[in-house]
Amino acid sequence: MFAQSENIAALSASLAKAQGQIEGAVKGKENPHFKSKYADLSAVWEACREALTTNGLAVIQSPGPIAEGRLEMTTMLVHSSGEWIRGALTIPLGKVDAQAYGSAVTYARRYALAAFVGVSPEDDDGNAAAKAAPKRAEIVPTDGRKSAAQAKRDGDDVKIKASIAEADRAGLRDWHENFDAYTAHVPFSWLDSVRDMMHDRLADLDGAEAVADAEREMDDGFAGAIGRAA
Repeated sequence: MFAQSENIAALSASLAKAQGQIEGAVKGKENPHFKSKYADLSAVWEACREALTTNGLAVIQSPGPIAEGRLEMTTMLVHSSGEWIRGALTIPLGKVDAQAYGSAVTYARRYALAAFVGVSPEDDDGNAAAKAAPKRAEIVPTDGRKSAAQAKRDGDDVKIKASIAEADRAGLRDWHENFDAYTAHVPFSWLDSVRDMMHDRLADLDGAEAVADAEREMDDGFAGAIGRAA
């Protein structure tokens, strides 16, 4: 829900100046699983922080409680005059655990901040600005995520499944620690199933180790029995 102070004339004037100074957020983070780049939260802040502060503007973001499987992020743009505007973004969570909550907070902060102050991601390429505008069919959503249909066409589901299916414990740890980066472009609706795949793979590894331990115990027992019989 959007709200504002009684008057936002000074805020509007300052924001207009700031937006004339704000640059695109550089897609400087690598997503090794999809061989792509994305602009993370720090890149969005880097693109707008100086322009905001020099024009008397600041951003306050506060995550709310989880309700019906969704997280609400409230973002408030305030001006040194005391004027303000405020809006809320809600995004769905996968599993309600610390990792899912942390991922959702990061996503919500990044998207809400970019939308509030007018930051767009751009390629880390000095020639990017000189390239012709893409055809409409090539334009991706402003939040950087693909639609489920596009992700399917790009084979992202196959890449994710293969990467997790082949992961050992170190690989799963890498997935856990870099989950935000590895899923930066896939649809939100996929995140829950990706976590399920990670949990299933861990269960497979645990099961394989249990079988191996049991086989070793049997071998040791058999060897001991043969030794005693001899």
